[in-house]
Amino acid sequence: KHFNKLLDHNYIWKQYYNTWFNNQLTTNNNQTCKYKSLFKFKLLNPSINDRIQVFWIGQFVLAHNGPYHGKAWWFATIISIDRTKNLYLVRYDGWFNNWDEWVDRSYIRWPITKHLSSYLSSHQIKANDSIELQIKGRLCTASLECKVYDVIISDSIISYCIRDVILGKDLIVDRSSIQLRHPNRIEL
Repeated sequence: KHFNKLLDHNYIWKQYYNTWFNNQLTTNNNQTCKYKSLFKFKLLNPSINDRIQVFWIGQFVLAHNGPYHGKAWWFATIISIDRTKNLYLVRYDGWFNNWDEWVDRSYIRWPITKHLSSYLSSHQIKANDSIELQIKGRLCTASLECKVYDVIISDSIISYCIRDVILGKDLIVDRSSIQLRHPNRIEL
């Protein structure tokens, strides 16, 4: 009973809220906040200027690596909202505004926080694990959904072989480029 009461304590939820949403809460000093309720509301209702990731499926060229076909999550910022239709106008990081588009809420997720990232990074990755490969371009960043085909250990250095990311090629990457798949993803 005491443990459950502690889990509802405002101090804990305030820290969690500030970590997850990068201290985005603005209140006046006289206002009392129920951070647990605010956290749930914010999680379900992103706001204008929130940095999010947008789901996309298709084919595109990854600079020098060649074409990629599959599921990707692109970083973007919300610039307008139509709550009546549950649509969000997003601007993709590093892209001109002619690429802005309206997307349904179901195609939006919050980026992984530092804490969740360290949790996902601390787990051992094995062959057949579902992962996200972080691709950092000159102007934009995406997380590509894929699977580990094989784990390669050579001279105590661990590398990961990923198939079907780049059409017709295996890709060998180190641990810093991949993480276990984000826990809230879209299944198509």
